[in-house]
Amino acid sequence: MLYAGHRQVAPYGQPLLPLWTILDAAGIQDEATICLDAGDPLSWPGSGPKWLDRSPGGYDWYLGESAEADADPVFTGGVGDLRSTTFWALDGASWFKYDSANEAFMNAWHANGAAYTFMFLVYLADGAADGGLIGATTIPGAMAANVAVVMSTGKLVAIAEDASASKGGFYTNSLVTSVDALPAGWHMLAVSVDEAVGPGGGFLYCDGAFLPTAEAGGADTFNATYAVPGTGSAATTYRLGRWGTYGDLTAVKPISSGSRIMGFASLNKAASKAELDAVWELSRKRLGI
Repeated sequence: MLYAGHRQVAPYGQPLLPLWTILDAAGIQDEATICLDAGDPLSWPGSGPKWLDRSPGGYDWYLGESAEADADPVFTGGVGDLRSTTFWALDGASWFKYDSANEAFMNAWHANGAAYTFMFLVYLADGAADGGLIGATTIPGAMAANVAVVMSTGKLVAIAEDASASKGGFYTNSLVTSVDALPAGWHMLAVSVDEAVGPGGGFLYCDGAFLPTAEAGGADTFNATYAVPGTGSAATTYRLGRWGTYGDLTAVKPISSGSRIMGFASLNKAASKAELDAVWELSRKRLGI
């Protein structure tokens, strides 16, 4: 397969496209606030301390905690190779950290009237994957303003917290959890939230389908109202591949060892299922499923 000047093509003849191009084809590129892609040479050119954002804002992420070589994710595959063999490998102690103070749009994720979408092209190491996909809490045993997407015993969890002693966020316990655990392997996962809509304003998504939540009684959508919207800045700088603590957990929680991330994108609006389906139909070719 070739990249520069040539289209990469999946074994069954379909084009393999960078995530930034996929967002354009789905009609949501203009709403993208972050777009990171391991296979796009404009996002990962093969060297440097950062995973580069394709969005106009250029919101880049450190490999690890800083520009220094520390517990960095490991690039696997070929630069500019859009196949599923190109990704960042995570070992249970590595992640990405945003390279600056959280942006205003990030601090809006936990606020009243929040509207956003997260999309992940990820490989789950096993059916009981644990740990954070994105989040900004690193304060053991404390509440802190932020949102997070977490795997918990194989289930997808979306969380929104305020900074008070009582949990804010979705419903009264500030999280929604998928009814079913997800199997090992590559997936496109997404969370879409329009807090102002309330009932029906949020949904979880996996591989072209709604992912029903326990809190909504198995319905496709959930009540996106934040019981106590957070105010001000998020507790700490956002990380990909890690979160901190919620409930009785008291430790930083990176995603399980053996997990992989190919791409991540966020939008400044709540995407519809149809829009995510359009991303899925092109992304699944990258994922080989």
